[in-house]
Amino acid sequence: MRRFNMRFHIATACPRRSHERSRCHRIETETDQGAGVVAGRGKAWSTLVFSSAARADNPFTQLGDGVIERWNKSMAGSNQPYLPLETRHNRATYSRQAINRFNERPWGLLGYGKGYCDDHGNWQGFYAMVFKDSHMKWEPIAGYGSTWDWYTADRNWHVGLGYTAFFTAREDIMNYVPFPGILPLVSAGYKNLAVQGTYVPGRRGTGNVAFFWAQYTF
Repeated sequence: MRRFNMRFHIATACPRRSHERSRCHRIETETDQGAGVVAGRGKAWSTLVFSSAARADNPFTQLGDGVIERWNKSMAGSNQPYLPLETRHNRATYSRQAINRFNERPWGLLGYGKGYCDDHGNWQGFYAMVFKDSHMKWEPIAGYGSTWDWYTADRNWHVGLGYTAFFTAREDIMNYVPFPGILPLVSAGYKNLAVQGTYVPGRRGTGNVAFFWAQYTF
């Protein structure tokens, strides 16, 4: 198996020994009456199985089927509680006075999600959290996350890089009217425990915030 720096290598499958505790709940590959297979995200995007050529030619149908496929697999996966940990405003884009006013302890309600690892050990799942924003106001968020993951040889330590697509709502943005977003997602962890994070880009005096939370897999 090809090695990378830091002794990480691409995972080809999740651990199968029942006595080992692992972040990965592996979902077996499905078939649709021999018409095709549902492949893992290690091949860029999941290959969707369609009942007709017309469905395959419709991008909206493809998107809908892809969401349903990921939702069903995630719901059959592992329980994953979430805990907001910290936000960090970029000191290069905010004044010291602004930083002193901001809340950087987003501890709020315990979040919850469901997720799984594909045939290549890559994680994906759905989640929901509620936390305190920079102005100490409640902010809900719910969405989908996906990471391409690398593991150490003993499969205990893992790091990942991917994205999250979500809906959120804030008091200072349209007075809690929900709006969508998509952001980068990073992950690092040991066995069942992982710390995930994202970065909200912006300009001087707005945005430019890193947000970190913990995820545990049962």
